[in-house]
Amino acid sequence: MKLFALVQLCIFSLFVYIADCLPVETNDVTNTVANKPVFGAPFDEIVVDTSLVVRRKNPNRQSRNNDNKN
Repeated sequence: MKLFALVQLCIFSLFVYIADCLPVETNDVTNTVANKPVFGAPFDEIVVDTSLVVRRKNPNRQSRNNDNKN
């Protein structure tokens, strides 16, 4: 039983050693991703324009809360 565990350990160690020696293909992420904007052309300025029109409630229109009152 101990011999089997020793053989497994040797095989695992050999696998780790071989995997450590193999060259790993890497992509240069800084040149491919960082220089490209995510949403197309970069924005120089963002302008948000909102207008809110407030008017009185029509007196002929009843709210839902008034429907149940006597």
